[in-house]
Amino acid sequence: MRAFARKGYRETGTADIANEIGISEPTLYRYFDSKRELYLEAIELGSGEILANWQKVAAESATPVDALLALGIWYFDDLQRDTSTLMLRARAEIATEEPEVNAKLRAHFLETYDFVHGLYADAQNQKLISADIDLNARTWLFISLGSLIDRTELLGLRERLDVDEIARVVASLAPELAPTTRPRPSKSS
Repeated sequence: MRAFARKGYRETGTADIANEIGISEPTLYRYFDSKRELYLEAIELGSGEILANWQKVAAESATPVDALLALGIWYFDDLQRDTSTLMLRARAEIATEEPEVNAKLRAHFLETYDFVHGLYADAQNQKLISADIDLNARTWLFISLGSLIDRTELLGLRERLDVDEIARVVASLAPELAPTTRPRPSKSS
């Protein structure tokens, strides 16, 4: 993932990938038939890791509303640790002309959308948020905030958008997620 994230698909050679993980190039071909297969697996792995972490964060949260807030904070903090998944996804979204790559990106996006929508639906069913809230609109808003975080990271503008600024944006656009009464996880979480 890191090798493809740094240079993109076309500029990354299998020697780059082998060097990144500390194995010989022929060893790669014991497990993968081609660079393209490696690329598809890297996209799948990165997408799967994010969703698996989100599922874990949600499972550890007391309510779906707490889960939504914790997901946003986890995502923001996770980008500080490693941007390779973000860079890989961004390069793939921009540079792909291959239907199979596009299909993987779409499938992951829809999985993410469905997961977030499910949390909103659970919150509404548990009467934690108003029955009048448009779940589709709130889900798109949540994903849009993630895209905002992505763009600030990609452009090196992290100092312009910190956790407190995101909390203010969320409070104004989706007050049900405002962390006013719940403690936020620390930045080291």
